[in-house]
Amino acid sequence: MKKLIGLFIGLLLMGTAYSATMTITIPNEVVGDVIEAFATEFQYPTSVPDPICTGEEDCEYISNPMSKATFAKQEIRRFIREIYIDHMRDIAISEAQTTSVITAEGEVTDVTVE
Repeated sequence: MKKLIGLFIGLLLMGTAYSATMTITIPNEVVGDVIEAFATEFQYPTSVPDPICTGEEDCEYISNPMSKATFAKQEIRRFIREIYIDHMRDIAISEAQTTSVITAEGEVTDVTVE
């Protein structure tokens, strides 16, 4: 049986709210290695500041309560979000360039040089 890692991804596509469920299937034989790879690649912190620390004194560190599997899911969500944001920025830049060229071309039709 393969272990499933489910992800809920909220996306905004073409100005319309859209939700999708994505499931990534990883064979049991390698799921531990895949999770460990994400933990290593994205620098999973093994300890974190104690959440009850007010910052007024040196904080004690505790073992990270987030599992490596949860951390891997978080990084996958972050990656998908970054790709989407980059894509939407590229579309906006392209549309702005096209609009500015059309506008500029329309504004310079009456230019004469003597």
